[in-house]
Amino acid sequence: MAAAISWTASDLFGIRPHFGPGEGTVADRLDGARRLAFTSGVAHWQGDDGEGWLWRRTLEPMPLIWEAPL
Repeated sequence: MAAAISWTASDLFGIRPHFGPGEGTVADRLDGARRLAFTSGVAHWQGDDGEGWLWRRTLEPMPLIWEAPL
């Protein structure tokens, strides 16, 4: 679904190598959330605690989680 509205792998699975967990893009921030919705520019999810979060698409590509240096 996300790819169909032009989200890239970097938008979904990118991380900032010099930051800790939870500082990357969508996959790094979900923290077990089970509900996730996308628009062309925003991902919105809600955790089990009921708290909701937004992530806006990145403007600059980030290294992918599985390719980033440790």
